[in-house]
Amino acid sequence: AGETLTGITELRGVYFENQFVPYYDAGGRVAGMIGVATVISERLQAEAALRESEERYRLLVELSPVAVFVHGHGALLFANAAGATMLGAAHPDELIGKSLLDFIHPDHHRELAMRAEQIEQAGKPRHQEETQFVAADGRTVYAEVSAAPITYRGQMARLAIVRDISKRKRAEEALRENESIQQLVLENVDEVIYLIELDPTDMLLGRVRFVSARAENILGYQPEEFQ
Repeated sequence: AGETLTGITELRGVYFENQFVPYYDAGGRVAGMIGVATVISERLQAEAALRESEERYRLLVELSPVAVFVHGHGALLFANAAGATMLGAAHPDELIGKSLLDFIHPDHHRELAMRAEQIEQAGKPRHQEETQFVAADGRTVYAEVSAAPITYRGQMARLAIVRDISKRKRAEEALRENESIQQLVLENVDEVIYLIELDPTDMLLGRVRFVSARAENILGYQPEEFQ
């Protein structure tokens, strides 16, 4: 008795937030209630729209094929499923509370600490910087990291978008190795190997694009002199 009561009511599609305050008679008994109704339809609609928006973004992040992490105060606060897979965890919850540095190659610790400090001081994002991770199962993961400062659950943190580029890096390394082998073969064969690029306007004309090193021993010309 004597307490202020609140409640939400709807009348013809309009929502009200009601506050009821008791008033008393001369004997101090509750004689009735004074009601104050505030229209809150727009507020409720805005709150519903915000919840829908947050749900959409939550699903986008959780279902993203790109790893997403939130790191703050030395610990992972959030990881999506792609992030868990990349770091060798069965579930994102296994990563929460661990330091992201636990999964960074030691050679990159100092560099990552410098980046984090610059993000906090400048308050600006950094884009697509290569970092080498080490997954829980020992795999080396090459990645491009974009990071930005954010507020997460009321505290300052860093959002990291991490794209696994391991396949690309291994393909590039394989290509370099293949090119090195090819170069080694070309430099040591007894024959002169050359490549001529034809002129599309006159098939009798062409430009020498490559001559193997053997040409110098046989003809006395540097390979560059043929081009």
